[in-house]
Order: sequence, then C-alpha cells, then structure tokens
Amino acid sequence: MMNEPRSYEEAFAELERLIVKMENPELKLEEMLLNYKESTELVYYLESILQKAEQDIRILNEKMGLEPFNDGRNNG
Repeated sequence: MMNEPRSYEEAFAELERLIVKMENPELKLEEMLLNYKESTELVYYLESILQKAEQDIRILNEKMGLEPFNDGRNNG
C-alpha cells in the first residue's frame, strides 16, 4: 500500500502523474496494474477528503443558520 499523501493537492498531483504513466502504450502490464491499484487508492483517499469537507461545511452552515448552496445541478 502507498504512503498516505500529506494533502489533497499532493494526492491529486500524484494521481495525475499515474494517469500520464498509464497512458504510455509501452508500459508493462505489471507496472500498469501497480499504477492502477495506486490510482484507485488515491481516488478513494481524495473522495474521503471531499466527503469530510462537505460534512464540515454542512455543520458550519447549520451552526450559522445558512441555507445549502444549490447551483441548479442535480448532485444526486
């Protein structure tokens, strides 16, 4: 398992780096699979950070009596 990134930005940059590597048609299968595994771990890590941020925003909005922002998009 990979080391946990120190920040969202670091994890996102690493994910972008892995995607560029996987786009190389000369990449060996074993390395492709390893990069794919690392990238899925990063996606889950990034998703957990975003979910935590959304939860924190909801809590802050409730404490301040603010209505949730709705930009008209269906986010379901």
